[in-house]
Amino acid sequence: MTPPFRVVAASPADLLPVFAALYGAPAEEMTWLADTLQAAWAVLDEDNAVRGAAGVRPSPAHGLELMGGALAAEPEEEQAVQTALAKAAHRDAGQVYAFADGSLFTAQALAQAGFQEVGAYRLLAGPTPEEGPPTLEGFTLRPLADVPDLAIRLDALTTYEDRIGHHAVSPTAAEDGAGGTIPR
Repeated sequence: MTPPFRVVAASPADLLPVFAALYGAPAEEMTWLADTLQAAWAVLDEDNAVRGAAGVRPSPAHGLELMGGALAAEPEEEQAVQTALAKAAHRDAGQVYAFADGSLFTAQALAQAGFQEVGAYRLLAGPTPEEGPPTLEGFTLRPLADVPDLAIRLDALTTYEDRIGHHAVSPTAAEDGAGGTIPR
């Protein structure tokens, strides 16, 4: 049995420490997320302690992407928090999609919130592959870090904006280490 809790609308900036905890990053490295969120919610327990948080950011072609999840707890409580957050986002923000990743929003929690599977990103986990895919003759693949022109990097990043699961790309996303990523 999960303890009683409630979902409340909140400022993305106020939830920055919670997003940092969820994504395992220092809060100062998560300001980009708070700046992109259009709306946010928190789940509070009976003592007004935050049990999880979520926010939505725009997707160029598919509504809004749901970010966030439940803070560590018993699996049943985590799932209840995830489901409540997903329901609140869908109710308040409309067309929303999320990644079922096994920890922040499980497939079961999203299904309980009324979400349906639409993407092909099933069971992708682990480190990014080191070797590149085969390329056509005359073409080369390069890490963004090897392309010095930030405008070209940005053009490359925007080629995926229309696909579900890809958010709008800002110019800062083309910079080395954007969002705490490893440039290579």
